[in-house]
Amino acid sequence: MKKITIFLLLLLVARWVDGQDLHPIATITGFKGQVAVDAIGNVYSFKGFEVFKYDSNGHQVAKFSTHHYGMITGIDVTDPFKILVVFGPFHWVLI
Repeated sequence: MKKITIFLLLLLVARWVDGQDLHPIATITGFKGQVAVDAIGNVYSFKGFEVFKYDSNGHQVAKFSTHHYGMITGIDVTDPFKILVVFGPFHWVLI
């Protein structure tokens, strides 16, 4: 009986406790392809031969494009001050 009472009490408390309210801090339109976000809040979108960088407010601040190494297949934004761009089937990395 004690376990049931504790369980019902936890259910009652869980009903009143709200989690975090999720709401967008910015809306960025026109994404093409895949998206990555760094620790500072910058958003990177890439597709084909181009990488677009958006600040935390959703404004485009940079664009990178090259055809020399092939298509972009991935980016690593773990270090926001040294973005790694991975190219094509040969897995070339550009820093």
